[in-house]
Amino acid sequence: WDPFDPLGVGTRHFMSYHKWLLGMLPSENVVTLHDSGEIDLHAIEKPAGGPQMLKIALSDGAYCFVEYRTKTGLDGAELVMNTRINGFKPVDGLLIHYRAPPHSAELGILLPYFDRNHPAIVDGSTPFLDSRRSLSIELLDVRDGVALVRVDRDPPAENQGCSCSQS
Repeated sequence: WDPFDPLGVGTRHFMSYHKWLLGMLPSENVVTLHDSGEIDLHAIEKPAGGPQMLKIALSDGAYCFVEYRTKTGLDGAELVMNTRINGFKPVDGLLIHYRAPPHSAELGILLPYFDRNHPAIVDGSTPFLDSRRSLSIELLDVRDGVALVRVDRDPPAENQGCSCSQS
């Protein structure tokens, strides 16, 4: 169950991970990150000439997937009607999911980060933090449908707040 994917609840764009598996998102638009860094991430709702999915390798063999969602098409105004059904408003920010490591019983299942009822959404006000895996993800800026994203694999102690929010 995921409120941010049509395979879960409601009508929305497919998540970047599912678009990639289905061949709707070209592999050249997927960036795998093993270290800290900054990257421009194009909105997932329509084809782009640059990265649209960030695949962050985690130490336990799992992955964190990051995409930039905007209030466009199925993620936009039409979704407002569906909000009263599933309680989740349109997203304008980063949406973060977790894929379990290969040895896990949940192999192949893409989960909303933290829990199924509170997906990790980063809107620029506070960074996302997974202190267990020493991972911080921050939305620095948005311009013309492109988000500047910072990933820190060893975040400083002052960033020890959870930014998991429900939109």
